[in-house]
Amino acid sequence: MTDMAAFNAQIIDESRADGQVGGPFEDSSMVLLLHTGSRSARSG
Repeated sequence: MTDMAAFNAQIIDESRADGQVGGPFEDSSMVLLLHTGSRSARSG
């Protein structure tokens, strides 16, 4: 996993845990978009 992918995974995990994120995004508005792949049917 690349550094950026790990960073994104951390943000997603924080958001799913309590609906908020910290770090550089603390006190900022954020829209987190997730989709299901049309071919793989995997979420992400």
